[in-house]
Amino acid sequence: MADYGSVAGVQAFVRHMTFDSTNNPTTDDITNFLVQQSAKVNGWLAMAGYAIPVELPTAKAALDNFVNMGAAGLAELTQRSAGYTVDQDDTRERTFLDEFNDVQAFITSGALAAMGVSQVLVGGLAAQQPAIGVITAGTTSDTTRSGFPPEWRL
Repeated sequence: MADYGSVAGVQAFVRHMTFDSTNNPTTDDITNFLVQQSAKVNGWLAMAGYAIPVELPTAKAALDNFVNMGAAGLAELTQRSAGYTVDQDDTRERTFLDEFNDVQAFITSGALAAMGVSQVLVGGLAAQQPAIGVITAGTTSDTTRSGFPPEWRL
């Protein structure tokens, strides 16, 4: 099962397809596309320090939309001629996949943190956390850090 998106969410973007009919992706194909795109999103989330999967309803709704777009793009790739222009470019597939790829910038923008999704320490810093203790922020007038330049005391 995919962490984000839904078969119905994908169907809303590709209404010209009837899943499970001749020459169209199956519901199982769409489910697999959702799993694949969710895995990519979870990778980007983990790299940005977020616990996965994201379950906060408003944040999950945003991620659902991105994953539905990504799965719709993969569904478009199953079609031989849907969306082609006179130059033989499949603009529908490209549009959906470009929108899906925007999720990485969305994740790293801080929007999820602003929505209330908590972040965790990752990588080397996570391994050092018990040794480094608690990091606190001071001010330029903080006398406990008087040996440091003012810009370091922020």
